[in-house]
Amino acid sequence: MARAIAALEGDATAGEPLYSNHCASCHGATAGGGSGPNLVKELKDHDLEDMIDVVLDGDGSMPPFDSLEDQQIADIMAYIKSL
Repeated sequence: MARAIAALEGDATAGEPLYSNHCASCHGATAGGGSGPNLVKELKDHDLEDMIDVVLDGDGSMPPFDSLEDQQIADIMAYIKSL
């Protein structure tokens, strides 16, 4: 599943409000970290598919976001990459 999502073309503009609604409360308004890790750094240091797996399955205190559509996840990743 993660490989298929990683292959999608993400839209950073569409990803910004999704990020704000689903991620910013823990990862900060600009993905620089908060109670959750700095996602800009995480995306540079880790494989995109691994990051997507965490979004889908959760990890530690992060809940799974398996209710997001594949394109929405791709858009969120594109937004984080744009920061």
